[in-house]
Amino acid sequence: VLLGHTDVVPTGPREAWTSDPFTPQVRDGVLYGRGTADMKGSVAAFVVAAEQFVAAHPDHPGTLAVLLTSDEEGDAIDGVRHVARLFAERGQRIDWCITGEPS
Repeated sequence: VLLGHTDVVPTGPREAWTSDPFTPQVRDGVLYGRGTADMKGSVAAFVVAAEQFVAAHPDHPGTLAVLLTSDEEGDAIDGVRHVARLFAERGQRIDWCITGEPS
């Protein structure tokens, strides 16, 4: 499993921002805005890695999954915890899991 998430943290106080968090801006070659870095590179890398793995190993006997949830920045009750419960109910087992979370 390649595990990531697509949600972002709340903005917090708007006055703490140097620009509108909902209007991305490039300044000095850096992208600023709400959620511009959170898991974006990891999610892109997962998609490319999965595509290349399947192309290189078409007869691989196992299963490869990209699991992207959208409930990790809060209580996460509908994210990984929910998926873990579903896997347990179905008797599914994950042998390996790579998470791309940078923090």
